[in-house]
Amino acid sequence: MTTMWRRQIFSYLSVGVLSAIVDIGTLQLLRSQGLNDTLAVSIGFFVGLLFNYTCQRSFTFRSRHTMLSLLRYLSVVALNYLLTLACTYLSIVLLDSPLPGKIASLPMVALVGFFTGKYWIFAAK
Repeated sequence: MTTMWRRQIFSYLSVGVLSAIVDIGTLQLLRSQGLNDTLAVSIGFFVGLLFNYTCQRSFTFRSRHTMLSLLRYLSVVALNYLLTLACTYLSIVLLDSPLPGKIASLPMVALVGFFTGKYWIFAAK
């Protein structure tokens, strides 16, 4: 594995963790200010998503922002959401709990996100 690959994988995972912190931190901050849970969750998710896109583009894949890259990123987010729903649904049917499915979906979502980011969303022209 080349140095660039290692750097990108480390950066991708680090940005993912930071994005989760931004998402959850925004959620908690908004809840502490009295905002209702549904709106706080939605805003937190959106802020985390924008943070993730910006950092993956700038630091992990060192790419310029284009509307096409943003649309591609959002399509992968939608795909990963459907993948997560499928895994959790299967887990509910087979194990009567969504948690194993959610946990199982995480590495799949990370792999899809990394490789589509590297070779499609932020691919050098």
